[in-house]
Amino acid sequence: MSSTVLQAKVDARETFRELVENTHSRVYRVAFTLLESQHEAEEVVQETFVRAWERLDELRDPSATTSWLLKIAGNLARDKRRLWRRRSNEPFDEATIEPLRGLLWEGTLESPDQVVLRKQRAEALRRAVDGLREPQRVVIVLREIEEMTYEEIASALDIPVGTVESRLHRARQKLAKKLRRLVEKEKSP
Repeated sequence: MSSTVLQAKVDARETFRELVENTHSRVYRVAFTLLESQHEAEEVVQETFVRAWERLDELRDPSATTSWLLKIAGNLARDKRRLWRRRSNEPFDEATIEPLRGLLWEGTLESPDQVVLRKQRAEALRRAVDGLREPQRVVIVLREIEEMTYEEIASALDIPVGTVESRLHRARQKLAKKLRRLVEKEKSP
């Protein structure tokens, strides 16, 4: 093997390693959103990068690498769910729910009462998101927490953009309704 070929292989591995480092957390969050299980999500992430390495020649548009990886992860997660047909009761963790908190309040210096109220609101928001049907929960998390575009979500879930839009619309309506009830309950003496 020539030194040029060896160097190309080393360069490809280094580039792929950087890709894994830059996208690992995002791929994990997508897998976790679909599977609701840390262990299963970690397995999907590992398998996603193995498949990506094996199929690197299938990547037509290098600028769409992240979407391509998310689509692989989404397909693997859906396959895993179909195969096992089980749901975990593992709730969203604090890091996952943090971006949604802006829907309820602005960050300020908090008194102890405000800290308790904030934690109650975060728990109510977590329950509201967890209470959505899976298709709606997945798109709201991918859009609002992962900040993916509609096109990226459609690609990752292998559904049309119009379906993403309608699921997101319904998810936002249901969350708004649940959160309005929460606010009304807080206002009542």
